[in-house]
Amino acid sequence: MYVWRLTSGSDDLSKARHKELLVAEQLRSDMLVDEIIEISDDAREDYIKKVDHEGNEIEVLNKEAVMRARLKVDTRKWIAGKQYKRRYGDSQSVEMSGPEGTPIQFAGIDRPAPLDYEAWKAVVVSEGRRSESDEDTEAE
Repeated sequence: MYVWRLTSGSDDLSKARHKELLVAEQLRSDMLVDEIIEISDDAREDYIKKVDHEGNEIEVLNKEAVMRARLKVDTRKWIAGKQYKRRYGDSQSVEMSGPEGTPIQFAGIDRPAPLDYEAWKAVVVSEGRRSESDEDTEAE
């Protein structure tokens, strides 16, 4: 996201600044998540009082305030996911391994022997996908 350029050329200083940047991005993302919780928990403007046609005062859902809060939450979730993908990002990964993290062993799988070109050509022609004349025109 950011590129740090140093005039001193010290790699240790560059690594230290990089770590500081990562920590700052994590803290900023955590702050956004805290704001999401505050916005979600705040229900002060969710209902408004209105007077119905009989003159009675009733509480009605304030759809505008609810939708605005939802937009605020979604925006902060998106920003936090972009800033700190490891914790708040939407990406998923699947890792497959054998017992104790070893590679998966494929045993007992019968794989057909690879076909040479002539055998492949005979199969293709016999299935009607190509004719002998098609191959002659491609060779030219």
